Amino acid sequence: MVNPLSQPFVRGQMTVASPTDAARQQLHDDVDQGLKGHMEAMIGTCPVYRSWKRAMPGRTPAAIAKYQKQHGRHSDVAVDAEIASANFVLPLGQVLYHGGHFFGSAAANGSSVALAKPLSASLLPCVARMVTIHSAKAYKAGVLELMVMTIRSASVRAFVMNGRGNLGHEHEVLLGSGATLILRSVTPVQTGFRATAVDQPAKLIPTRYLEVDVV
Repeated sequence: MVNPLSQPFVRGQMTVASPTDAARQQLHDDVDQGLKGHMEAMIGTCPVYRSWKRAMPGRTPAAIAKYQKQHGRHSDVAVDAEIASANFVLPLGQVLYHGGHFFGSAAANGSSVALAKPLSASLLPCVARMVTIHSAKAYKAGVLELMVMTIRSASVRAFVMNGRGNLGHEHEVLLGSGATLILRSVTPVQTGFRATAVDQPAKLIPTRYLEVDVV
């Protein structure tokens, strides 16, 4: 398992020792650069993460490369087939992050969604946050959400991006379709996050993290 907090992040009176701690810290107004750097360093020296990347094809398959670099012009079917061909499953207990209003406003604890197409996630909460903000998903949804996803089944297929190139910092992991996401809890963090979108007035939105099981 890859744990970017195998050594807790400590600064002054603050200690970040768990995935939910990390999500909470990254849901304030600015990305915590110290925490980001700490988690990146832990991933970079993790032998398990290196073994994951060695298990992937030497060259990123064409459909997955297109998914990453030309999102919206890719084929979900082809991406899913390449994920399956990698024949890699994530270990039980592995935590990933995904940003977006995935379950909708009416979702309650116990709600579940089966993935009908691949889902992009990251080992870093700051990346999930960045994607959601920069694509204006949070602005449009009226809420900034991070999912803290824990793998609870030994059959969740995935593809680990190789970490090279200008997107290497994202530490991206693609989940294959067929997995089910189950909402376990929702925790508010703040109510006045300033969200922006091109040619639109800024507005204040709430932020929260969701604890989700992946089976």
